[in-house]
Amino acid sequence: MKITREMTIFEIIRSHPQAAAVFEEFNMACSDCMAVIDDTLEQGARQHGIDLDQLLIRLNALFAQEGKE
Repeated sequence: MKITREMTIFEIIRSHPQAAAVFEEFNMACSDCMAVIDDTLEQGARQHGIDLDQLLIRLNALFAQEGKE
């Protein structure tokens, strides 16, 4: 599954719990926040001042690695 900017953070974490660690790397405490249910990845990145492209690269790299294991 490819992660896109339109996906909700909740959807990403629900389908790939390991994503929580990536969000923590970017100083996004998403697993503790209720906003993740409705916020898209793009909205969350903007609210935290995170480079969305870098976050997408990191998340998709995690899932690509996951698929190889």
